[in-house]
Amino acid sequence: MQAVTELYSLGSLHGRDLAGWEIAECTFLELVTQTTGAFTALASDTHSPVLVRDRALLRHVWEVLEKRDARVSKVLMLVHAETGTAFSMQEPDPHSSLRAHVYTADEIIALCSKRGAVYWTPGLIGGGKSGLPPVFEEFPRD
Repeated sequence: MQAVTELYSLGSLHGRDLAGWEIAECTFLELVTQTTGAFTALASDTHSPVLVRDRALLRHVWEVLEKRDARVSKVLMLVHAETGTAFSMQEPDPHSSLRAHVYTADEIIALCSKRGAVYWTPGLIGGGKSGLPPVFEEFPRD
């Protein structure tokens, strides 16, 4: 039997006992752009989006990020309550919904206490840094 943290995609749950799993609305920070695709806040140790169940935890993340025009977005996830392993429920193909992690309050505080532990997805402007002074100071709205 495969460990929960070794599962690769939502499709890998097919035929498994789903005890311990629950559907949850998770939130994350993403840049406001006029392009397709999501440019989210990422954890530098995993290079994966920083997802939380409690929207208020995103304030800790916001405080350590380069200030850019951003918003709080939501995604419906299938989350393992014990490990935080999660899969998006919004992907049309269950095999394209790759494993993610939903952070707890303690994990967010620990993550945000490390310099450079959270960054914006690079790609819009060079390596993710605009070189411009911060303009967006307020915590983004939904």
